[in-house]
Amino acid sequence: MLIIGGIYIFYNLRKSYKENYETYYKQEIKGKIDSIYYGKQSQIIVRIKSKEYDLTFFNIRKGEDVNKGDSLFKGEKNKVLELHSITSSKKYLFTKEFQMNDY
Repeated sequence: MLIIGGIYIFYNLRKSYKENYETYYKQEIKGKIDSIYYGKQSQIIVRIKSKEYDLTFFNIRKGEDVNKGDSLFKGEKNKVLELHSITSSKKYLFTKEFQMNDY
């Protein structure tokens, strides 16, 4: 019974992760980072235009060079997230590309 319960929990967690992965894959992310939150296990959650995005799917963790005011872009059904950092002259400069994890 305990083994069946463990398998059931594992299956549901995996299903939830897959649904979140597909949601992030399908949606477009673009805009200036309004705020950054740090969650459990060094995950980064950014707020762009009142929407929150968990950057864990892109292997971005606490300590990466992601700052408030920078810009992120990911097209629909695209696995690449682009980071554009703001310079002292208030212009955006392409900084880094992050590849989405494979499911």
